[in-house]
Amino acid sequence: MPIGEAIKSGGSFSGLSEYILAQGIYKGDNEIKKPEIIFRNHVYSSNYLELGAEFREVANDNRRVTKPVMHLVVNFATSDNISIENQKKFVLKIMDEMGVKENNHQFLVVKHNDKHPHYHVQINRIGFDGKTLSDRNTKLRIGTACDKIEKEMGLDNYLHTTRAFVYDEVTNSHKKNKSRIINRGLPVVKASRNRQVGIQKKKDFIQIETLKALDNHNVDSLEILKKELKERGISFKYSVNKKEQVAVSFQYKGLAVKGSQISLKGGLIKNQLLANNEASKELKSKQELLGLIRDAETRIIKSVNQIRKQYNLGKTPEIIAVFKENEIFYKEDGNLEYQNLTLEAEFIKHILEEFDEKLEKAKIKHQTKIREFELLQSTEFKKGFLGVLNKEQKEFNTTLKEEKEQTKRPLLEVGLESVYYRNEVIDNIYEIYHEEKEKKVIRYFGYSVDDSLDLSKKEVLRVAIKKRFTLNSIKNDLEKSKYKTNVITDSENTKIGIKHVKKRSFNL
Repeated sequence: MPIGEAIKSGGSFSGLSEYILAQGIYKGDNEIKKPEIIFRNHVYSSNYLELGAEFREVANDNRRVTKPVMHLVVNFATSDNISIENQKKFVLKIMDEMGVKENNHQFLVVKHNDKHPHYHVQINRIGFDGKTLSDRNTKLRIGTACDKIEKEMGLDNYLHTTRAFVYDEVTNSHKKNKSRIINRGLPVVKASRNRQVGIQKKKDFIQIETLKALDNHNVDSLEILKKELKERGISFKYSVNKKEQVAVSFQYKGLAVKGSQISLKGGLIKNQLLANNEASKELKSKQELLGLIRDAETRIIKSVNQIRKQYNLGKTPEIIAVFKENEIFYKEDGNLEYQNLTLEAEFIKHILEEFDEKLEKAKIKHQTKIREFELLQSTEFKKGFLGVLNKEQKEFNTTLKEEKEQTKRPLLEVGLESVYYRNEVIDNIYEIYHEEKEKKVIRYFGYSVDDSLDLSKKEVLRVAIKKRFTLNSIKNDLEKSKYKTNVITDSENTKIGIKHVKKRSFNL
């Protein structure tokens, strides 16, 4: 049965095109992979560099999105004997379920025939309308979509029990698969069994405290794990060979055990630390982004206030120059750039349009008042007959004199208030900030825990308060081990090592 994969969104269109077309550094695999372009939508070249440029031209309409490349893979088992025509229909239906619209998104579908037929789908997340195609929960959505389309097309649905979520015909949405066979392929951490009660108690403590330490995303290196366990009274030793294979052992109250003796092999610990490291990096990146948004807000408010003051003086300022003075770049497309942050700033355009409108209205009103003022000043006093004024003429002249003396030349009053426009900026920036803040950071777990292992179990022992570690404090920790090559930094190894994993999402 078809299996859908959603690869994490990326930033290089040409890089993905190069891979799925087996060009460039992959040209030697052409005969094996036999890539075949099946569908193309609003892309015309067959060269990966030219394709990258075509995709990028549209993606540049929304530079705020740093990862506009969506990559889906749909796999078909040869043994299922699904016709090529049905395979193509299935892929198109998958794209439709994932929100890809033919009239709004560029895409390229390439078929590979090595091992089993599978289709790579390259999609531009930036639509022609400038909006971004969601990449949230793509793995959940593509799995549900496969389940739904299998049922619609009458295909065998034997992978139903392996999916976390399946299609619910009643609600026309996904539902949790209660009959799912969970944790398939994951190493299971089981409770050890010993005849001697004292030894069992010590093993349980080592095992449980290590799992608790690994559950903290800040524990993302072997050295930090060593420090964490030391605070719990556990001595932790490790070594890393030239192939980056990790061996671990523990010692607690006179008992020394290898990691394999308590279901905590070095490979399992390595993979979890790598997963924690990835989560820490994502959190740090998210924190930096939120900090930039907060800093940009202050600068935008200051810029808008300076512009407002110029408008109140009846002047139309150089908008770009004012923003630049505050280190904000106001682009032709209306977006704002601050350092490496791009903000969609349609609200700035609206504010400026309102400034222009109010200035024009104020000028018209001011011109009317000027004419009235000049008419008053040009009004002549009554002279009377042979210089003799009657009572009415005297009263007229007295009133006219008072009005001329009391009436000052009208000033231009635009009346743009600071608070209103400041709040408008704050409201819009808060919306952007809140949207970024709500994005989940996913942490993967490369193991499952057997139900017989009671993680709440505690030994009567004083455990020191956990020390907080920052990313800066652990940069070179792994270099202290026996081999020079024992620094665990390879993110690709992370993806391979925890291919089948549990995951947990969390906010800042």
